[in-house]
Amino acid sequence: DVYKRQAYNSTFSKQGSAETRWILVSASSDGANSFLLETSLGEKSTGNNQEVSKRFMVLEVEYRAAGFIRSTSGTGNSPHPLFIW
Repeated sequence: DVYKRQAYNSTFSKQGSAETRWILVSASSDGANSFLLETSLGEKSTGNNQEVSKRFMVLEVEYRAAGFIRSTSGTGNSPHPLFIW
């Protein structure tokens, strides 16, 4: 598998519910500007740091609109910065 290095992860929870969602972003193991974004809902998409950062933020807006908040997050290691805040 080319995407072995975790670059970012985030978990979302919904108040009053046991339901959670997560987003995991993995970086290309060869150092290329290529990332894999996966979600607990089964979505998988690939792109460079800008494309994956934009997709992450769109998902966060969708999750927040559905009543979820980011409960945990963390960064990993990547030579290409992600634009997630």
